[in-house]
Amino acid sequence: MAGQLVPVVMFPRFTGLIGATTYNSLAIDVAAFSELKISIWRSPIVSNAGSGAFSASVVESIDRDSWEDAGSTQHVDPGTNFEQQYVFPLSRRWMRMQIVLGGTDPATTLWASGFLVKRER
Repeated sequence: MAGQLVPVVMFPRFTGLIGATTYNSLAIDVAAFSELKISIWRSPIVSNAGSGAFSASVVESIDRDSWEDAGSTQHVDPGTNFEQQYVFPLSRRWMRMQIVLGGTDPATTLWASGFLVKRER
């Protein structure tokens, strides 16, 4: 059924991330879906050197080896203690979410969950 919403959790409540690096969710086969509607929330970023940086994106792949940004909404930050909703169009078979933390020893807590929208046939 086209337009049907299927729940998905990319990062469960409350996932703690520590260290300046890239964090990837597991890859999901999204061939049957046209878009991801996702809500992202994060806590303040704690860092040893003042402020840290946060970037969330959805990347997709045809082979789970080479990954590219999904759609025109590329790197987002909902802001401290604020839940923001985003829509990412999907055009390839595999999708995963990437969180990048920057700064000196940054740490934050987050969650990202939403719905996959079934593709029209």
